[in-house]
Amino acid sequence: MIRIYMYSNKLCSKSNESGFKIHKEISEKRWLPRKGRFTFSTYRLGLYLYFHEYSTPINFKEHFLNIVSAIREWDTAIKNHKKIM
Repeated sequence: MIRIYMYSNKLCSKSNESGFKIHKEISEKRWLPRKGRFTFSTYRLGLYLYFHEYSTPINFKEHFLNIVSAIREWDTAIKNHKKIM
């Protein structure tokens, strides 16, 4: 079976509480894995938050759109959060 592993660019530091909260909400809403549970050791990404997603060639389009939508939602939430502060 072919699997396609995708992850976003760095979103923010894991120590940023507001960013961590936004990341958790978006991940739960979009059903994204919150902890990079990939089998490859190269995906241990350290001190930053990322959105993770994996798919097969059959459902690639849906999963790709899901991670892109999560990134778009992240950008919107961060901009709104910065306006409040």
